[in-house]
Amino acid sequence: MIRKISTRLDAAASLGASIVLVAALVGGIYGRLAGFGERQLAEDEYYFAKSVESIRKQGIPRFEGGGYYVQGLLPQYLTAASVAFFGETNTALRLPALLFGLLVPVLAHRYLQPHLPAPLPVLLSAALLVSS
Repeated sequence: MIRKISTRLDAAASLGASIVLVAALVGGIYGRLAGFGERQLAEDEYYFAKSVESIRKQGIPRFEGGGYYVQGLLPQYLTAASVAFFGETNTALRLPALLFGLLVPVLAHRYLQPHLPAPLPVLLSAALLVSS
């Protein structure tokens, strides 16, 4: 009798976690893709884009007036490669961030799965999907 109740609770928890994951996946992807290439650049994206432009021209993220933009060097160079490949568009500027934003929850789930009990890795991955 206790085993049946325990099995039902496990199935309910698994179903609930699956529903949360699907909802987070739909919400996270929609939030990232809605107007993806059409939206104007935000202020921080503008400075990031200027540093990417500088990388494409000079090979380093140095501004014309002096100074270097050294926050997130690897993403800057990956974005410069994206812009070189896809052209100078908002989509090309945002593509590496989109790909990594969708990859992180998958990697987090794979890492957390052996370390945490069953529904927690799924729920934490779902939280990562909707957080940005």
